[in-house]
Amino acid sequence: MRNHAGSEQTPVEEIFRRADGERWFGDGPPLWTQGRKDRPAMTRRQACLQRRQLVKALRRHGKGNNAALRLAERIAACRPGRRCLSGACPECTRATQRLFVATSDRLITRSEISTIAVSVVFRGAGIAEGKLAQTGDPFSLVSQKLRAALRKAGVRQAIGGFDVSANEHADQRFASHYRPHAWIMVPASQFARGEKVFRGFFPPSKTIRRPVFAKSFDGDLRGLAYAIKTDFVRRISLPRQPLPDGSVTRRNTRDRPLLGRQRVEIAVALDRAGLGARIFLHGLGIVKTPDGARIVGTGATKRPTSERQETRPPSKRGGGRPTTTRTPARPSAPPNLPREHKPGGARRSTSRSRGT
Repeated sequence: MRNHAGSEQTPVEEIFRRADGERWFGDGPPLWTQGRKDRPAMTRRQACLQRRQLVKALRRHGKGNNAALRLAERIAACRPGRRCLSGACPECTRATQRLFVATSDRLITRSEISTIAVSVVFRGAGIAEGKLAQTGDPFSLVSQKLRAALRKAGVRQAIGGFDVSANEHADQRFASHYRPHAWIMVPASQFARGEKVFRGFFPPSKTIRRPVFAKSFDGDLRGLAYAIKTDFVRRISLPRQPLPDGSVTRRNTRDRPLLGRQRVEIAVALDRAGLGARIFLHGLGIVKTPDGARIVGTGATKRPTSERQETRPPSKRGGGRPTTTRTPARPSAPPNLPREHKPGGARRSTSRSRGT
């Protein structure tokens, strides 16, 4: 089956189209808190309200933009049993986030190896305002660079997602642009061995002082949910300010709501990229299972049959010809992405991407 863009449906879209796919749009588990005040994650009702607000914004600020107006009609028609499956739809994005959190948590729980959360900003992936919706997939450059860096660094598996922000300087010291970010979880031991190589793929610049920021990940669901954020911001860089003692403040940023035109441009770009474009899987894949979905190693997804052949040594009575017997296939080894158990509470893992 194909989606509205004419391409093959992604595993996420296929899962949501199943008879039980609507459960991801509900308010049951997984549950987590977010933000500094530990607010509950977005509810079904709140997502529905955001969807209606986005429809109004697309119609108001997208006048003369046929793509924006068509998108408004699609999102307006999103309802249980007939989901629009747009990457811009707040309800469908929330369901994708919940699916990602549940399957990622299940994957991590199956292992016992420490995990690192890594925030990545690639300076070569910046997109000028007005060009975002023309790129097809705004996360493709970051994804390609990230996969190359992980392979070279010897990191075999990673899970995470992408975000995008509108960036500007309070004193107009750089042109306003959009900046994609990545937030991924990787095995700590593999990252430690290849960290220098990995960082070499993302050098710092004047506008991106810390392109790679890594910290231990304790398995908190909010850290997983952060990979597929449901809101987007306008990030304003502030100039350095002299202090009375003669020192100078470090450059800082503040977040503000998106402007109307930015909201329209991001929505159209996300719709064109597709619902599953924000999920990043390296050496892993999402597959449908009787209980919904699971993230497995890509080797397991390529197994052509549930059986394998095993060659035995030549029989003493059989003229020296090797014989083969069929035995049940062994279950694929769980991917080495783990939960780090810590007594007395877990350290949070939702730091922001560094840079503009």
